[in-house]
Amino acid sequence: MTFELVAILIAGVGGAGVGLFLARVMKLPLPRWFAPAFAGLCMIAMSIWSEYNWFPRLKAGIPPGVVLAQTGETATAYRPWTYVFPLVTEAFLVDTRRWDRNPAAPDLVLAQVFRFARWQGSQEMMVMFDCARAQRVDITANVTFSDTGEMSGGTWVPLDPADKLLKAACHGG
Repeated sequence: MTFELVAILIAGVGGAGVGLFLARVMKLPLPRWFAPAFAGLCMIAMSIWSEYNWFPRLKAGIPPGVVLAQTGETATAYRPWTYVFPLVTEAFLVDTRRWDRNPAAPDLVLAQVFRFARWQGSQEMMVMFDCARAQRVDITANVTFSDTGEMSGGTWVPLDPADKLLKAACHGG
């Protein structure tokens, strides 16, 4: 966040410098408001670039064995361009390197799920997926499983069989 603020301020200073260069050195007949307006425009452009570029940077850093399962996009009124170019604001990743399957219950998969969201901290969750019944339960301190796969202390959440997280956890993507 600090890096992005500094980059935006540098873009503003650079934009003001370009505006002053054009007006003073090149002797172009520009109005007095041109340099500050160009600085503001450069800061807005840098902000928009930063908002759209966080997800490609995240995606480039995904190690082998971690599957990008799902993304969330938003469009908001105070960013009207997002109606044309939706903004990715969150991403869910499944670590397929650390799968755990119970031999007595092979349809149950314990997977580590990561949630990354713009301007929020990352979250790491352990989730048990029932691949045969298309359901999941988040593993908390009070959730336990027996040797046969019977759960106590949690509630199964039904999922659509086409759910991307379910597919990533059960089939690796």
